[in-house]
Amino acid sequence: MFFQLFAVGAAMAMFLGSLTLMEFGRRMGLRRSVEEGTTGMAGLNAVEGAVFALLGLLLAFSLSGALQRFDERRTLIMHEANAIGSAYAYLDLLDEPAKLDLRTKLKSYLQERLNLYKLPVPFSIAEDTSIYDADQQRKTAEIRM
Repeated sequence: MFFQLFAVGAAMAMFLGSLTLMEFGRRMGLRRSVEEGTTGMAGLNAVEGAVFALLGLLLAFSLSGALQRFDERRTLIMHEANAIGSAYAYLDLLDEPAKLDLRTKLKSYLQERLNLYKLPVPFSIAEDTSIYDADQQRKTAEIRM
């Protein structure tokens, strides 16, 4: 909770600081323009181009990071699905009573995992981890035992 308050406070401070500095720069520019008697803003296009290029890079890196996390999550889900499929196939090596019991447990485990994946997953910045539903995790852990 403390980290979230700190993050919001830092964002607000940066926002207010940038507004203050923008107003200061505008007033300095107007004063200089009046002193020199010029009406044109020479060199402004270069500064605008640099600022927009930096904003474009920031946006590109943000989207790239989000896409990378999405691909990693999808890869982990595929590995888990392959592991469950392999475990289900290996159950054929067991004798009949144990095989049926383990198949029903594996099916209920798979159903609980699917239910867990259907839930929205909030992310905690303070803990730097995803927060899954505690009740769903408990059900999955009970089936594993």
